[in-house]
Amino acid sequence: MLKAVSLALLLLLATPAFAGTAEEVDQAIGANLGGEGFHEAFDAIQQAVADDDAAALAEWVEFPITVRVGGTEETIEDADAFVAAYPDLFTDAIKAAVTGQAYGDLFVNAQGIMFGDGQVWASGVCTTDACEAVRWRIITIQEAVN
Repeated sequence: MLKAVSLALLLLLATPAFAGTAEEVDQAIGANLGGEGFHEAFDAIQQAVADDDAAALAEWVEFPITVRVGGTEETIEDADAFVAAYPDLFTDAIKAAVTGQAYGDLFVNAQGIMFGDGQVWASGVCTTDACEAVRWRIITIQEAVN
């Protein structure tokens, strides 16, 4: 019985956050990932995708990045390779997942911040070994996983 209660409590504490307002998303990000200022990154990522501006979007990607699109998986080493691959990576469905995402509806857990149904994930990447600060970066690009 004690094990069941402990497990239930652990699952409750590890439950991902489905926010609802910008404030709630910011609180969920702080609680799960630390760091501040994701809203600026969110807006820039959405704008870059809406404009099909691969170079601007590449500024928000953590390289190297492994992507899974079109039934294949590949690792993209740098911004130049990302810009070249962008037309194949950002399918209409992935673009729609990013541009159609409302900030208040973001899904947040300890692994990151999800756009759409998991097509794009972002997270804070530590800027120092002690991780006193993070920079927001796209860490996953993939076709829908639902």
